[in-house]
Formats: sequence, C-alpha cells, structure tokens
Amino acid sequence: MGRQDIVVQQIIAKYPATPLVANSADFTFAASDNVNGDQFPLTGREVIIVHNTDAANPHFVMITSVLDKQNRLGTIGDAAATYSLGLSEYAVFGPLPCAGWEQADGMLYLDSDAVTIEYAVLRLPN
Repeated sequence: MGRQDIVVQQIIAKYPATPLVANSADFTFAASDNVNGDQFPLTGREVIIVHNTDAANPHFVMITSVLDKQNRLGTIGDAAATYSLGLSEYAVFGPLPCAGWEQADGMLYLDSDAVTIEYAVLRLPN
C-alpha cells in the first residue's frame, strides 16, 4: 500500500472578503498512517503542524529530506536522532523549500511511530 495523502489546507489571503464566514479560517488535523507513511505535494509554502494526541506516551515523527545542491541531507527525526513529541505536545515545521525536501514524485514524506500523531498542513498564499 502507498503513502497516505494529507490534504493541504489553504490559509486565507491578505485581504479576504469580509465579513469572514464562520469557520472559514478553521483547519483540521489528519491522523498519521504509521504503517505506510504520509505525503503531500510540496510547493515550498507549506507549514506543517504536528500533534501527539497521546496523553500517556511520547512519539516520534520524521520528515525525509533529499540531497540538496551541496549534497547535504537535512532529514528531521532520522534514525540517528528521532524527533520526539512529548505527551499532548505540538511542533511546527516549515516552510521547507523544495530544494532538499521534494521527493522525485513531487511530494514531501512524513513518517511517525503511532496513529496518535496527527498533521495539519497549511499552505501560505503566493
């Protein structure tokens, strides 16, 4: 089975039509797929909010990088140094540029060790 697609949510632009409709600026979280991994199309304008909903155990996340022009990797939470979120903790990443993060299929890859990790991916306006 392939990676789960995470829906990217748009952030309201600088001058939205007013008055704003109730709930139009809300965002939602998606539970991670800790078996197959997760992905979303990367444009370099995304902010990733990660939440560990487990109130009893810490869990880890990993954001997989690719070699950049200087042949550097920047994977967040790789096997050598996992990025751990404590009980009910949040973390925010990004925006991450396409160079060094975009996989060959145009996606950004996310992995976790538990379904209690959830993601909200918010795309900044142009």
